[in-house]
Amino acid sequence: MDTELILFARSPVAGQAKTRMIPDLGEQGAANLAVALLEESVQRSVEAWPGTVSLRVWPDTGHECLNRIRRRYGITVAGQADGDLGAKMFAALNAAYERGVAAAVMGCDAPHCPAETLRAAHTFLARGRSVIGPSTDGGYYLIGINPPDPGCFERINWGGARVFDTTLKRAARAGIHLIVLQQLNDIDTMADLEALRESHPELVDRLLESKT
Repeated sequence: MDTELILFARSPVAGQAKTRMIPDLGEQGAANLAVALLEESVQRSVEAWPGTVSLRVWPDTGHECLNRIRRRYGITVAGQADGDLGAKMFAALNAAYERGVAAAVMGCDAPHCPAETLRAAHTFLARGRSVIGPSTDGGYYLIGINPPDPGCFERINWGGARVFDTTLKRAARAGIHLIVLQQLNDIDTMADLEALRESHPELVDRLLESKT
């Protein structure tokens, strides 16, 4: 079965991107960091994912960095569906499923995700399985449900500490077994970046070079 990794990102607009880092970096600095996270995520995904990689952004698909990504990597960049995060993810997964493609949605806050983790997710999806990559904050950085079930994406407190647990319970009720991948820490705060420095110092240095 063909697979697709659908990267999800917010448009890196100053004042709207990486808002929890604005007190430390300023509006433009936080937006620049969001651009770096996005580009690093795309590059690593294109290198590691054996299937198709695409990018879905909200709310603005015309940002210059997105045009640069289109040119550099030759991937599709499109907008996200209407609704909350759950509705957006389900719509992306379901559209791929209707094309006969097993897809996973992944955020752009974990560019340190190992290539072997992405390849494992691809292998499971290609075999008709479903996967989820938990985040240390109680959410998840990747999910691929094959076929997608709307109940796993509805009435969830996105950003809360029980997103992962709730999703597992919803999936179990629907008869879906989610294979749990490696747990990772999303990069949402300066503390997250500094914690990542212990294992990925060169990556953190590259990301922070972009903040000014």
